Amino acid sequence: PVILQEQMCLDDGKFDLLPENVDKNFLSDLKKFLYDFFGKKEKDSTDPGFKYVGLLEYTAGKQNYMLYFLPKYYDMAQVKSAKEILDKTAPVYKHFSLVLKTINKYRLEKSHSAIKENRLQTQLELETETADHNSKLAVAVTLIEDYLENGVYTNMKNRRSLCGNGEIDWQHTINTINPVIRDKAPYYFDYWTADRIVNTETLIARLHEAIIKDCSISLAQWGLDELLELETPMPYEGELSDFGDKDGIVAIINQELSVQFITQKQNLLKLMRTYIELENTSITDGVSMFGTGSFHAVWEKVCGSVFGSQLDEP
Repeated sequence: PVILQEQMCLDDGKFDLLPENVDKNFLSDLKKFLYDFFGKKEKDSTDPGFKYVGLLEYTAGKQNYMLYFLPKYYDMAQVKSAKEILDKTAPVYKHFSLVLKTINKYRLEKSHSAIKENRLQTQLELETETADHNSKLAVAVTLIEDYLENGVYTNMKNRRSLCGNGEIDWQHTINTINPVIRDKAPYYFDYWTADRIVNTETLIARLHEAIIKDCSISLAQWGLDELLELETPMPYEGELSDFGDKDGIVAIINQELSVQFITQKQNLLKLMRTYIELENTSITDGVSMFGTGSFHAVWEKVCGSVFGSQLDEP
């Protein structure tokens, strides 16, 4: 792990919370990566650093590192080693976990507010407000939270049932069942009904389960599931590759989108497609992130909730 701080200037010599046994070029390569990722000019002496709080994945050669960006006013003096960010008993771990859960709650409230106001707000629009780039980790968190709340993707299926609970299909009943005649009147003791049942055995449902499993693995890989205290379900026994390559999986999702007209399910399908399309398409291979480039907005919301906000007054 590498511990950094929001708006910390990269040239002020504070890179002391680094992993052990790193290559001698690690620091210079890391600086170049951060400048490129955040679109900064490396020689800008007025550069205040990067406005970002959260997790950011960094790949150096064949080795992956997770960068932990703490808020700019966090007391870094109490952090003695980069390993403390992985120690659940260390104060910095507990504080960083609280920061991430706060950011995630902010994301959820923005999304729920949009639904309540009947505004269609996609995950990518939401991420524009909470992070600087499209993030596979952030999409994975949203997919898992949706799965835990709503379950696997379903479609309704029409089916005739003998003496079922649906509306009686008199035409089919008359054509196929012999009635009992009493007083010249027909009586049907058996009848056919038109029922609508939930179908979870479709290709798209199994694909949804496979994506959820892949999301859970991604979160667990970086400990984000424990930092967010988020359950990571594994509903599919196979692998995501069982459904083909990226283009094949996107084609399956697009096919379902073409016949799906329920807004909530359309949004889920688009989110699934986004997760697949973000595979190795970041500006640097293997990059993923979970955080915000507007932590001041999150902090303002928290303070308003605790102390009251004049912005909410009529």
